[in-house]
Amino acid sequence: MQIALPNTPTFEKKESFYSEDELYLLHQLENDLVKSKSHDDVMENLRQVLKLDEV
Repeated sequence: MQIALPNTPTFEKKESFYSEDELYLLHQLENDLVKSKSHDDVMENLRQVLKLDEV
C-alpha cells in the first residue's frame, strides 16, 4: 500500500501593492529625503489661491 502525499502548493511571487515609483517616493518621505508640506499648509494655500478668505 502506498501513501500519496498531497502536492505541495507553490506560491507565485506576490506583487507589491505599490509600484516601484511609489515605493521609492515612500522611502524618500519616510526618511525625510523630500521636503513635504502639512495638510493644513496645503489647505491654507488652496484658500488663498481660490480667494476664499476674501468673502
